[in-house]
Amino acid sequence: MKTGLYLLGLSLLLGWKVQAQTQTAKSEEVIAIDVLLLPDDQANQFSTNINTKLREQYPQGYALDAKHNPHITLLQRYVRVADLPAVETAIQKVLMGQDITKLLLKATSFYPAPSGAQGLLLLEIDPTEELKSLQAKVIAAVQPYSVKGGTAAAFVKDTGELINQFTIDFVEGFITKASGDKFLPHITLGLAPMDYLAGLKSQPFPGFSFKATHLAIFHLGNFGTAREKLWVLP
Repeated sequence: MKTGLYLLGLSLLLGWKVQAQTQTAKSEEVIAIDVLLLPDDQANQFSTNINTKLREQYPQGYALDAKHNPHITLLQRYVRVADLPAVETAIQKVLMGQDITKLLLKATSFYPAPSGAQGLLLLEIDPTEELKSLQAKVIAAVQPYSVKGGTAAAFVKDTGELINQFTIDFVEGFITKASGDKFLPHITLGLAPMDYLAGLKSQPFPGFSFKATHLAIFHLGNFGTAREKLWVLP
């Protein structure tokens, strides 16, 4: 009888330790996030139409869909999963009273960005002082929770998919590479051969203005895609 109780107690203790270790590991888990603006239907439709043309040239490229959302990145960072609620609260406090939908966004041109054998096509957005100010506020809010050393494990990926090193490094160095005077607001439209993208760049661009509908946090995927919605500013 005593032996049975001892074994039962030992089993419960080991189970508790495993659960505690799992919870600790989960709290230390690092995630790659994108604090971003979601564009309105006009910009979404334009982006989807261009993406369809790119996929005709390069079928292996990704589609803009529910798992690859058109967006304008303000900040990419590595944070701990356990700190996500604090990050959300910090952003909400900083932007309290600011109406995101009143931002005037203007698409100005196509920009082909080399990425391995293919290229990414970016829809450039005018970097207005309002956008720069918004980015600076978001960076300040998230910075206390940012961590270094993120790996491919921090990203959303499909079965068998490998997160490329450019994506991993870009999140790590985002503030140095893509903030302040280096901020290049854009919507990433998809992948295609560079010669095709250069041809698009050479054509007259029909600039247009649009609005943002929400500020949100997404879990990042390969090539900086917005894969999973984590939070939307109430």
